[in-house]
Amino acid sequence: MIITRTKFYGYQLKQKIMQQEINPFLFKAFCNSISSFPDDIDEETFFDYMEYNYELIDKICFFYLVSNLGNAILTKNPSYIAELCTSITMKDISFQKYIPITLYLLSEPIYSLITQIDEFDLKYGYITLFDFIINIINKNQTLNIGENEQNEILKTLNDLLDNNYSILFKPTDTLEDIFTTIYQKMQEINKKNLTFKASDFKKISFLMHLSHSDNEELKNALTKELIASEKGIYDSKQIIKHCLEIIEKYRHEFIAVSLVRRLPYEK
Repeated sequence: MIITRTKFYGYQLKQKIMQQEINPFLFKAFCNSISSFPDDIDEETFFDYMEYNYELIDKICFFYLVSNLGNAILTKNPSYIAELCTSITMKDISFQKYIPITLYLLSEPIYSLITQIDEFDLKYGYITLFDFIINIINKNQTLNIGENEQNEILKTLNDLLDNNYSILFKPTDTLEDIFTTIYQKMQEINKKNLTFKASDFKKISFLMHLSHSDNEELKNALTKELIASEKGIYDSKQIIKHCLEIIEKYRHEFIAVSLVRRLPYEK
């Protein structure tokens, strides 16, 4: 059987790593990755990328990732990949998360956002950004990234680029837009888990009622507060619940103003 240059290199790494302490589960996974290493890997590119990894454990990680993800990983920025390997091996995480984390960090728009931040802001390098994201992902016991984590990551990365990232509302939204967004999201959430009651749907109808009012001051104030409700909250369900509280507060204020205007001496 002919052994490719990359597989032979894998066996060389195995001999070196056996002289050091390494997580036994990672070691076993790495050994398996040697025998299953794809034959169609672009070897020249592979060894060019390998040069960016300095520590032996990072080389092991890179070999393992290429074995599982193939040539696709060799199309990304080599410094990005090398520092990704360093970030993963520095963290106390299960090797079972190596592939899901790597796939996430190579997916769009995450990959483009991180490369843009690294290019335009010297305060935040790859490892700093990877560390932030991996810490969020690692809190989750499963290998899935939930809506809350996804929104927190995307919002933070966009903030670093001074980009606006909206979870539900755009800065230019009107009360009608906000009503439509909340109504549709409440329906979507209720299909998965009965969360919002009929009274909640009735409560947001106030937005349409107020939108036809001539009280521009109250309309503008409510619109701004609803759009700002996303600040510091990354879960759509919690944002909507916060919005319902805001809407109720303004509903009482609107009723109070309307009653005062109807007093005889105001006519």
